[in-house]
Amino acid sequence: MVWFVRRHDWHQQVEIAAAGVSPIETDQLIPNPNFPWLQLQMRTDLYLNKKGQPASLERDARLVALVEKHAAKDVAMAASAHAMSPQIVREILITHLSVQPGTIYGLTTLLRTIIVAHHVKPSAVSEVEARWARLLAPFSDPGSADVVIDLQQVVESFLMGVPTDLILYPHVLVFVRRACTQFAGRLKILKANGRWSQAYIITAWLSTLIDSGRSHEQLVLEQLLDGSFPNWRIWAGWRPNRNRLSLWEAFGDERRVSLRDLLALEGPDFEGHGKMTFCEGLCAQVARPPQSTIRRGDLHLQLKTGSASEAQAVLNRLLFSLDASCKAGPDDLRLLRYLFVGKLIENRAFEILEGVRTMEDASVSSWVLEIFTACDEHGKAPVVGMMRLLPALNTERGVILREALMGYLVEAIPNCIGEIQRTLKRHLLAGGPWDATAIKLQILGKHLREASWLRPQLGASLQLLTDNWPSLADIKELYRLKLDAQSMGYKSTDPLMKKIHGYCLDCLVTPNIIDAPTRRLIGILIGIWQQPPENDHRAIALAAVHHLDSHQALCNQCLEQLPALTNGFAHSLRVILECFTQDSKNSCIQLARLLASTPFTDATTCWRPVLHRMMEKQKSKLIDWSFMELPVDTWLQWLADLGYVFAGLMRSPQLFRPAFLRPNLYQWGQRLAVYLPTLQRLESVTNSEPALKCIMMGCEEPLSNVIVQCLDLLESYKKEYQQPAMQSIIIMLTLDGHNLREISEALSRLSVATPDGVDTCVRVMELYKQGTASGVAGAILAGWLQASDLFKEDLAALKAVSVALGVQLDAQGSPAAANIEEAADYLDNEVAVLLAEAQRLENLRLSCRALDPDGVSRLLAELRIEAPSALEDAVASLPAALVDVVEKVGEHEVELNLPLTHLTPVQRIALGAGSSPSLLVRLILGDGGLPPGFCLHLDDETHDSAQNMPGSFPTTTINTSHSHSPCIVFDGDSEPEWPFCHGRTNRMTYQLARILSRHLRNGLQPLEKIHDLLTNSLKQLAQGCMVCGTPIEARLVRSTLCQSPACRTILNRAHPDLHLADIREDPTVVDLLLTALYAVAISGQSSKLLLPGCTAKITDEGLQLLDILPPLSQLQNVTDLSSALKGKGGIASERLLAWVCSNYNGFLVSASPKLRIPSMPGVHQFVLVNAAPAVEIAFRSRMGSQSTRALFHGTSLDRLHAILGQGLQVLSGTGLQRHGASLGNGIYLAEEPATSWGYSAVSKSWRHSAFHNVRVVLGCEVVDPTQYLSRVPGTYVVTDPSMVMVRYIFLVSATATAPLARHVTPAMESSFASLRSGAV
Repeated sequence: MVWFVRRHDWHQQVEIAAAGVSPIETDQLIPNPNFPWLQLQMRTDLYLNKKGQPASLERDARLVALVEKHAAKDVAMAASAHAMSPQIVREILITHLSVQPGTIYGLTTLLRTIIVAHHVKPSAVSEVEARWARLLAPFSDPGSADVVIDLQQVVESFLMGVPTDLILYPHVLVFVRRACTQFAGRLKILKANGRWSQAYIITAWLSTLIDSGRSHEQLVLEQLLDGSFPNWRIWAGWRPNRNRLSLWEAFGDERRVSLRDLLALEGPDFEGHGKMTFCEGLCAQVARPPQSTIRRGDLHLQLKTGSASEAQAVLNRLLFSLDASCKAGPDDLRLLRYLFVGKLIENRAFEILEGVRTMEDASVSSWVLEIFTACDEHGKAPVVGMMRLLPALNTERGVILREALMGYLVEAIPNCIGEIQRTLKRHLLAGGPWDATAIKLQILGKHLREASWLRPQLGASLQLLTDNWPSLADIKELYRLKLDAQSMGYKSTDPLMKKIHGYCLDCLVTPNIIDAPTRRLIGILIGIWQQPPENDHRAIALAAVHHLDSHQALCNQCLEQLPALTNGFAHSLRVILECFTQDSKNSCIQLARLLASTPFTDATTCWRPVLHRMMEKQKSKLIDWSFMELPVDTWLQWLADLGYVFAGLMRSPQLFRPAFLRPNLYQWGQRLAVYLPTLQRLESVTNSEPALKCIMMGCEEPLSNVIVQCLDLLESYKKEYQQPAMQSIIIMLTLDGHNLREISEALSRLSVATPDGVDTCVRVMELYKQGTASGVAGAILAGWLQASDLFKEDLAALKAVSVALGVQLDAQGSPAAANIEEAADYLDNEVAVLLAEAQRLENLRLSCRALDPDGVSRLLAELRIEAPSALEDAVASLPAALVDVVEKVGEHEVELNLPLTHLTPVQRIALGAGSSPSLLVRLILGDGGLPPGFCLHLDDETHDSAQNMPGSFPTTTINTSHSHSPCIVFDGDSEPEWPFCHGRTNRMTYQLARILSRHLRNGLQPLEKIHDLLTNSLKQLAQGCMVCGTPIEARLVRSTLCQSPACRTILNRAHPDLHLADIREDPTVVDLLLTALYAVAISGQSSKLLLPGCTAKITDEGLQLLDILPPLSQLQNVTDLSSALKGKGGIASERLLAWVCSNYNGFLVSASPKLRIPSMPGVHQFVLVNAAPAVEIAFRSRMGSQSTRALFHGTSLDRLHAILGQGLQVLSGTGLQRHGASLGNGIYLAEEPATSWGYSAVSKSWRHSAFHNVRVVLGCEVVDPTQYLSRVPGTYVVTDPSMVMVRYIFLVSATATAPLARHVTPAMESSFASLRSGAV
């Protein structure tokens, strides 16, 4: 019989009573004391009472049905097991909750239910079954595959008894096999990683299985172990040295893996000999039969006798080495691995390890290992290890190790020396640093010389080489010599550097590759460098080697004498030799002076070859330079010094003497010495170099006597009027002396001429010296020769001078006619030069006056020179192009006329220029210390258009001619904010006034600069802030403000006419803006969203202002807007109009004829010439070089203010969305105006507006709209607002018909291009 139980009865009551509490504690797997056992059992009892206490069979059937239907079997069993018979309880567990052995699905439920059944019905489920259930529970979850099973606990539980009728018996067998397999796997991993201590800890209990009895459970367990853990008996018989295993724990994981075959010696005997360790098993293996080698993985033993005792001894020694390496450093362990892992283990390996331990130095292992590694890699040199190991081996502690390493050392040392020598040679050839390598080689040789135990094993050649190596001090000084030479400019290719490198190679690498003089030279230099660091001596030594590189013996002689030199002589010699490279000629002069002036003749004799070499390098350049550059006294002194230094050698060509020094030049110098004062006076005369050179070089006889005669004349006649003339004649002496006799004759005649005659001769010579043509000089000379007031001595002197000058005259002393014309041209040119100089002085006066007018005026007054006024100077200095632009209008006033005829109608509206053809700028240049001033006017303005300017003004003004009140600019003044003269304020005059004020703060500038400033500023007004002038990145047509709040504050203080200029220039635009404002006021929408930046509340009060505002046509031409608005809202109306006209930060105009779109009759058209700067910048950055297209957008007037200030925005999904967004979020645009017509709303307007019942359609310029084409043809959904720019605002009457796109878009796109190019 099947019982059907209603779910909402017993099951519901049990769930309520259980309250979500589990009957089993999850952690300990024991019955939960907090579980409501009795309450659940009472629910079952109540259920049975309701059923009339059925008989036992019926009761069991009903309860079985309840358990089967209940989701939580353990809870159902806790509630009903007490009322079931034990057989039925077991039947439920075995039949209804059965689980296939080896699977885990449903096993958890079974185990938990068994524990609950034992708790409620112990007669049905035994304690053994509950215990196994608890044991199996942690491994019954799907995620328990990796959970570690405690095999020891499992085995102990199994041996306690496992009845075959156990509910979980099949599961227990599977679980035991799983535990064995898992345990075997863990041991395999531990064995592979050398973790024998851990392996012993978890296997020590296995030995108890061998000693246990032979019960049924024991037999079953052994079968299970044999099947899943075959080598368990080997592990059970393992008896290692536990202290050793604990000691080996000091090895890291990586070390244990590398040594695993060696560490396995203390592991189980897997050889199958039944020994307690693998080591004992190997020994038993060797004995049957005897073996000379043992190979197990990386363990290779070399035996002599092959006996078990020998094998045991070797293995014990190996185990001891492993024990000793546990606490050693990483280098010791690497050495042990090198010696024992994968190599035949011989007695020498143990000796090496013993020797290393005896050294008690942790670094020795790394040095030894380096040597072994190098020996394995044939030809490699263990340089570092060898250099460090040899000193250690030379100690008493190194005896054992050096005996063990002898063969390796004998093999490695020649390689080390050869490697260092090759490295040294490479460094020397490459010119790089080699000192460290040379020192390393020397140190290695020193260690070898000290190793008496090793030297007999080395070859004789190697011993001889190391014995002859230079000392460490010699090598260091040699390298310091090389560095000093490099610091003084020596290159690797210089002879000295080659000799240093050769010496180093000769001493340390290849003997006898340099000659004896070179070896002696370097030895001397090393000796000098080993002395206390006398910089003079070292520098002199290097210089001497440089100058005497081809005279080795002389060089060595000079170097050997260095210590005997005095400090003063040595210092001077050093300075001279060091300067030779930069100033070779002066160095020769100074060295000759030094050698001639020293009292030590040995020094002169020793170092004069150096002087000779220095002079020979100069060749003829030295004598030429000395004639041209040396003062006369220095030149004569040099000749005397050379005569002293080379005394006795001057007349011996085969001995040392300069080849260019003529023997008679020295005698000629002695002859000239008596004329030194005369020669010095001549030297001071300009352009006397050729003449002096001719005199100092001398000539062959008899011309040399003529030179002496000239010098005698110069020496004898020293009168004040004679010396200039005679000096002027003597300097005409040519370098080769061909005009020497003519010069001598002229000097002779001048010596007897009168002062007037001498003066005449001087004038003729000045003309000649100025480069005047000889014909001009001849013509003027002829005139003087015909003068009647000259004596015959003077005439003779003139004729002699003319001959010396080469002037040609006829027999009568007259010049040719051509010479006369040439002289006339010369005089005309002189007059022109004078006039040009006068103009230059006038320009200089003007420049100085601009800087210091008062000072220049005082200076001219002191000089009694009439000074023009500042205004006259300014006008006179104007370039021709500005003569018609600048007009003098007063004593201190000028007026600049700036034409405005080039402005387009749109630009005129932007500037507020109206129809004026020009702008007039009146400048006050200042008088009596008054600063400059100015005023600006359109040329069609009259005094009647003067503004009413109530209140006080911050700008200083004065009354000038014609009732002007210009702004006077004092240093430190701020820019003008209100009008200061007659005329109406507009954007152009407001901005230019501030620019000009800033420019004049530092005083008056030239009129040309002011004109350039105003002209350039007029072109760029829209590209800067109209208050501070800060550049604005956007390309605008009408100027606006930058982001500075201070500029907004200043502009708010400006005259109302500046804010309300659009009422006069384009009142229709103001009407449109007021209409948009009115639409917001009556819409009920938030003014913060639709009127961004508006501080006024658009309420009923705002509507009242619009209702009382007069028609704009009445305000357009009134003289004073403020007066016209009195009674019409007054100041409040002014503020409202000012905000409406300026807040959107763009430039909106009524469409001019050029911009008006045809085919749209009756439509009011407006053009947004430029939007707000941020909107313009964003759009232009998107546009780049891409094409644009005209599209349309329908909207309502209440949105117009926000659109003008911020551009079209994506408002889909916001409170400002007017229509649906069926095509997605974005700005909806259409190709056809008719489409947008349908989305524009008809709006009302303010009382006196011209626009009533109109709708708004926007003409937009869109960048590459194809990417935004929607699925509806002709409709675009633009998601990026910066891709759209509103250009046209069309106000359409409610009854108007939309034109076709093809009739209007070409004209619109043409207008777009015109707006971008600035053509309109």
